[in-house]
Amino acid sequence: MKFNVVGHSFIGKSTGYYNLKKEALIGGGEVYLFDFAKFLQNEGHEVTIIQARDKNEEFEFEGIKVKGFKPIVRLSGAKGIVERYGFFNMTWKNHLDKDVDRVHLHDFLHAFPRADRTMTGTCHGITWDNPNFVRNTRLGYQMRYYRKVIRPMAKFAVRRLKKVIANDTFLLRFVQSEMPQYRDKIDVILNYVDIDKFNPENKASVKKNYEGRKIILFPRNMGYGRGAINSATAMIEVAKKHPEALLLMTGEGPEKPIVKEIIKKNKLENNVHIIGHQDHFKDMPSLFASADIVIIPSTSTEGTSLSALEAMATGKPVIVSNIGGLPDIVINELNGLLVKPDADSLAEGILRYLDDEGFAKRMATAGQAWVEKRHNYKLWCKKYKESLNI
Repeated sequence: MKFNVVGHSFIGKSTGYYNLKKEALIGGGEVYLFDFAKFLQNEGHEVTIIQARDKNEEFEFEGIKVKGFKPIVRLSGAKGIVERYGFFNMTWKNHLDKDVDRVHLHDFLHAFPRADRTMTGTCHGITWDNPNFVRNTRLGYQMRYYRKVIRPMAKFAVRRLKKVIANDTFLLRFVQSEMPQYRDKIDVILNYVDIDKFNPENKASVKKNYEGRKIILFPRNMGYGRGAINSATAMIEVAKKHPEALLLMTGEGPEKPIVKEIIKKNKLENNVHIIGHQDHFKDMPSLFASADIVIIPSTSTEGTSLSALEAMATGKPVIVSNIGGLPDIVINELNGLLVKPDADSLAEGILRYLDDEGFAKRMATAGQAWVEKRHNYKLWCKKYKESLNI
């Protein structure tokens, strides 16, 4: 069977991340798309990914066919939503293979306005829960417009598509509340982790560069809603009590300049290091292994985070915020810490782990067992195969 998988971002530049110096999988959504394509290939299907690029071109990435096309305009930052869900949505259908058997939308919001009822899609978490909606700033005004547009687009996608696979329970609850007659279209398949790649046996090669330090890892991009600002701010209090604590922040994104300001203003140069974009497969296993604590402090727009699951699989204690799909994978004080999406609560969680290593170890052990049983890659593939009936 020939699949076309449609996703605005896969390899290279994406909304808000136009300063990458190399072609790469930018974040969790792109890694998910890569793994989804490999899953389809392993099932014997032919796969082509259709994405936005700076020019029209076709190429292969790790054995996956990619068909890139240039939307009318390429935009960055908050304005990028106009490109992602405007120009891209209007034109992706023109680039489908003529002999395609199945079309799957990597982001179900690409359904508006041109998807048909044979197509399926994936929801990677609700995206209209950003707290910037209430702020009278330029970004706040942009986010309010986004909210007014995206909610109707999500409802359109649920009505139009044959099926939507959600990686957390948030969308199912939304549909049950807003349009219950369509609830049977939603299949919940929580995210996964490849325990062969992420496990306690990985070498902590980064740790040797920070002898005597307690490493707190922020394995995210610095986009809106990822919690980068709260993470840097939390270190003001953490550093007072634990000057040996070091926050390593990966990724790129529009909040990076603000994070740099926080570091400079509060003299946190010794306690917060920005290490930039890291290769998911080559660099991240060692980074997780080198961490003492991993934080997923999202403030909005989050599903069942791959980074959280990868950290848990590596045997690390995690702190996640209680938004989106994160409560679907972390039960407070059972397999990790669930905190409010603010800097003070995050700092309290970090300090609790630093002050009680026994508690941190118990959470790490429980988290590892949790993901091995409920979030392993083979189980994820089995559920997708059943949902897509392939």
